[in-house]
Amino acid sequence: MQLQRLYQLPNCSLLVQGLADASLDNSQCLTIVTRVECGFPGLQPALRGGKDFLVQLATVASAYAQGVISGLPRPQTAISSDLIQLRSLDRDRHQLTSNDNGSEVALELNSLQLFDLVDAIDQLIADPLTLPDLQIGLAPLPRRHVPALVPLPQRAAAPAVGLAGLAIAAAALFALPIPEVKPPRENLPQTEQTTSGANSNPPATEPPASSPSLADAGTLEAVVVASRAAIGSAWDRKPEYEPAEAEQYRVSATATGQIVGYRAEDSQADIQQTPLASLLKPLPAGDRQPLADLRIVFQPSGVVEVSPWDGWGSVR
Repeated sequence: MQLQRLYQLPNCSLLVQGLADASLDNSQCLTIVTRVECGFPGLQPALRGGKDFLVQLATVASAYAQGVISGLPRPQTAISSDLIQLRSLDRDRHQLTSNDNGSEVALELNSLQLFDLVDAIDQLIADPLTLPDLQIGLAPLPRRHVPALVPLPQRAAAPAVGLAGLAIAAAALFALPIPEVKPPRENLPQTEQTTSGANSNPPATEPPASSPSLADAGTLEAVVVASRAAIGSAWDRKPEYEPAEAEQYRVSATATGQIVGYRAEDSQADIQQTPLASLLKPLPAGDRQPLADLRIVFQPSGVVEVSPWDGWGSVR
């Protein structure tokens, strides 16, 4: 029986047709690929191929997007193959080329189309009824392969604005009144006396709740790259910080990549040990500039992953 799976995103669709393996009990599990079609609204023609085309498309697109998100250049072999090539044209333009039976098709994608393609591939891989044995061999680049990082002010889209913001923040901090020191209360309950022990995690530092969300794709991509550079550089200065497991944080950053708030999403995370604490510069009182909502993951391998909190598929 012919089976069909369609993974539909606003800016990309991935169609897989095939058959079930007669030796398996589940007749709805697509294990034999007969046709694959990948299309983008407004772009012609659609890319077509078979099982090899699908595997190479998934591998190349995932590796390329990983490099775009992390800001780390991938080896050339990781972003091209016999049938599929992806290369950057500029910050928000990417050329996807398919070469099947000597017929070459090249499509120019924007970042939304690229990341919807990756989302469609992720949905396919997560689908237990479509090619359950399909695996994409991706691994993060170790820190020893990371090139020397350019200072954050040189990588931000608007360095002058960033420096001006830092100056305003510094002036606002100097203007704050000296906090009043109150004598200890003798009758303080025992539970309150012990909550500030040495092993307790500091409270999460949250940005102003009323700040608007920064969701422009081009600006958000620049924020991701700038934040990744700053965090990676700060982590290199903390060689003692080596998480045993991946630690995830929700981070708010300005358009120049400046971190203004964060909180740990994992109970085992030790906020004070991360490089985030040294980069935190809260917004001055009354500042309601748009902020990017980011997901920061520190991997035991020494790689920091930076992406929009809700994924690139939510960026419009």
